Amino acid sequence: MLTFDPVQRALELADTAIKLEPLASEGYLALSVARWFAHDVEGGLEAAKQGLALNPNNTILIAELGIRYALLARWEESKALLDKLFALNPRAPAGYRRGRFLYAYMHADYKSALAEMTAAETPLNIYDYVFRAMTYAQLGDSENAKTAVLEILKFDPNYGQHIEADFRKRNTDPTIVRAIVDRAHQGGTAIHGEERH
Repeated sequence: MLTFDPVQRALELADTAIKLEPLASEGYLALSVARWFAHDVEGGLEAAKQGLALNPNNTILIAELGIRYALLARWEESKALLDKLFALNPRAPAGYRRGRFLYAYMHADYKSALAEMTAAETPLNIYDYVFRAMTYAQLGDSENAKTAVLEILKFDPNYGQHIEADFRKRNTDPTIVRAIVDRAHQGGTAIHGEERH
């Protein structure tokens, strides 16, 4: 068991990194992530923007800020950054496509959403399977939706019971949380450990 608060430690280390190398963008990346997980959303965004002011082509900062904007449903800002990311680095980690997935899904472009998710490399995490299940269900592909749900349940057999809390603690915009939760609890693609009746 940890004897310290890891988020507080991350904040302290990020501050130290910036003091040691005030012109390096990496310290601002660390500060941005730490503030985000401390639920200082605006502070996290500001730190990322400060880092990008120092190095406008830092693809990790571009990607992280793009993902954060997507989670906040700040679509145009997110799309511009993620488009820039893949223009600068077409081989950027496909996990960053989650931001583009959210843009497409929330704009009801389910075929594009699926294309973004199926481009993600393995190993996939639980969120990749949540997003796949949602999208397959919207496209009427119940078999692939059920397969994705089974993968989710391998990660966490009770995930359906706390999916809303999980996305909320990641500072996800309420409209996105509602779309995820609504789809997660529908019919044959419901994310739960036991069959609902």
